Amino acid sequence: MLDAEDIRLILCFLHLLQILLQNLTTLTDLRHRLSCKNVVRGQPFFPIFSPDPHPEISGPLRHPALLGYLASRGIVPGIASAYCREVRYQVRNRCFFAIGFRNDCGGWELRSERFKGSSSPKQITTIDHQADKVIVFEGFMDFLSYLSMKHSAPLGIDAAVLNPVVNLPFLERHPTVHAFLDNDETGRHTLAELTRRCPRSQMIDHAYLFLDYPQTVSE
Repeated sequence: MLDAEDIRLILCFLHLLQILLQNLTTLTDLRHRLSCKNVVRGQPFFPIFSPDPHPEISGPLRHPALLGYLASRGIVPGIASAYCREVRYQVRNRCFFAIGFRNDCGGWELRSERFKGSSSPKQITTIDHQADKVIVFEGFMDFLSYLSMKHSAPLGIDAAVLNPVVNLPFLERHPTVHAFLDNDETGRHTLAELTRRCPRSQMIDHAYLFLDYPQTVSE
């Protein structure tokens, strides 16, 4: 029977192992990291404990590792480039890079093949064209998957990526809300909460559309 100390040691080992695996890169990745200069230093980084790196925008998405990750998820790189940036962040004097999706308050959702996290402040991302309809997603990878399925960029209607934060004033003003949420307990709970808190909006559930789409996973 494991006691609390044993569990703590196991968790510490898993943290170190995860960091070690994250730093096993190809020579291309290594050259990219060595080119990272003037990066704002972040706090000690342990992915399991909700890290809060401080990112620096490096420019358009162009690194082969990030483009390959998007392709593996069935996402068209050109569509992702319209909404995302390549972001670098430094933790304990080590430079990392990820796909960055900016929220309305200047924080970033960060994704790569080996990393999933965000920087503060945490907030919703809205795309406002003053339309009557809005499409809603839990995370930005689902948003990009939808656009790739529809071959749609730029977007012609309003959109909201929850990140996951609910911004009622933005959502409530739309007569029709098309919800593309995960078909799991969290997604169903979010849909029920949106329906309850936006009683004047017609809520249309489209979760079924993602069931057969390859590489679409929960955010």
